[in-house]
Amino acid sequence: SVPATPTAVYSPALVPTRTQAPDLLAQWATYTSSTYNVTLRYPGAWSKDPRYTLPNQERYVGPDGFFQVAAASAASLDAAANSEANHPLHPYGTHPTITAFRLNGQDARLILPSSDQPAEMAGQAALIVVSPKPITLGSESYPYLVLWADQGHLKEIESTLVVGGTPHE
Repeated sequence: SVPATPTAVYSPALVPTRTQAPDLLAQWATYTSSTYNVTLRYPGAWSKDPRYTLPNQERYVGPDGFFQVAAASAASLDAAANSEANHPLHPYGTHPTITAFRLNGQDARLILPSSDQPAEMAGQAALIVVSPKPITLGSESYPYLVLWADQGHLKEIESTLVVGGTPHE
């Protein structure tokens, strides 16, 4: 007699289904500020932090991160980045890195924290970019937009960032 040969049985339940990964940004909300001349996208689950109540001070937070925009003034973009990165309170740790690059044709600086960044900073990194038109807050005018965000989301948020204009769809 011939030994029984196991027969491969096709069972759809055992076949891993490969679903298309949902577009991460599809579930993201849009933040627009005419004050800061900026538009960006952020995780839709985040909401405005009610503790930030001063005019032109908005911070959006979620269980996994945050972002906040601000303006800066300095003699140059590098001076603004150095001032931010090397603040006396070491918000980025003692050895943050500053990377120069261009964002949508504008000079920008990326500040990433060192491993000794204080835990209460929640992984904060910063992006400083030349604003095509000065940002006016009250009677003051500022040449640089500052985006603070947790390191885990900064790159994705940066990829949606439009400063001083309309998004290039």
